Amino acid sequence: MDEEATGGQPGFGTQPLRLVDQRTMTRVFEVTDARGISREAIRVPLVGDGDGSVRGLPGGVWEIVVPAAGPLEPFLARLAAALDGAARA
Repeated sequence: MDEEATGGQPGFGTQPLRLVDQRTMTRVFEVTDARGISREAIRVPLVGDGDGSVRGLPGGVWEIVVPAAGPLEPFLARLAAALDGAARA
């Protein structure tokens, strides 16, 4: 990666980053659609971070951050479990 692509930050870009593409969004939507969550109520940053995360925000909005690297399947299972747990609460 060149300096422009890494934001000019030293050390940034030393590990490949997962950019959220349409295929990744489709997989996230499969999980959220199955739970009746409106796509308008989902916020997904365009770059993955860490192991990924999911959290509820005010107004019934969900912030879903996909993992920065590695297989997506374990995260999607965690996402499903987190959303199911929130629905039961």
